[in-house]
Amino acid sequence: MNSKKIVSAVKLELKNINATYITGGCLAIIGLWTLIQCLTGLSSNYYIDTANYLYIFAVLTPILIPAYCLKRMLYLNVSKDTFFKGTLFIYIIAAVAFSVLNLLIYSLTDMIFGYCLSIKNLSVIFSWRGNGVTICLFQQFAFFILVECFFHTLTCAHFHRSGIVADILIAAVLAVFIPIASLRKYLTAFFDLIIFNDNWAVQLISCLILSAVFYLMSVIIIKRRKF
Repeated sequence: MNSKKIVSAVKLELKNINATYITGGCLAIIGLWTLIQCLTGLSSNYYIDTANYLYIFAVLTPILIPAYCLKRMLYLNVSKDTFFKGTLFIYIIAAVAFSVLNLLIYSLTDMIFGYCLSIKNLSVIFSWRGNGVTICLFQQFAFFILVECFFHTLTCAHFHRSGIVADILIAAVLAVFIPIASLRKYLTAFFDLIIFNDNWAVQLISCLILSAVFYLMSVIIIKRRKF
């Protein structure tokens, strides 16, 4: 019975994120047009791989789901636990799909057009591709999950006054840490940990741990919030 409720919650959430699907169609058209420009010489031979646009979905989806679905589902007597379980299921499936699609799109694009284009894919820029296809798949999955959980929690926080505090803290950290070299190294170290780490296992585990922490924070925030 509980599994049926979760499945119903997942279906309801997927029906209410139309902006994601519209954005996907627009990005696919943009990616195709960019590829045509590169192939016909209308622009340089540096091609930003269309697969990179999947990272936009990893940001947009966890913003839209809590923003547009949470209150609606609660008004339909869907419990908060069911909402969070269904949402987590979507994020996991989405992260797997994004990771597989990213590798497939890049591999096909590189195989077909690699002889004439310099294809820029984030999995290569982040040095994940050099660890082999399987490890790269897991690294991408972990990073996608982290991105989804971070933006999910940040969106949930805006149902509470803690959202404004979080915005101020993030802005303050970026404004202070980036210009000051002695502080910037800590920001760099953080991104090295979750993205550019030479040890793929450390990068993967770090992303998964942070994902769990962020998602647990969102659960605590929403459970304490009365709607």
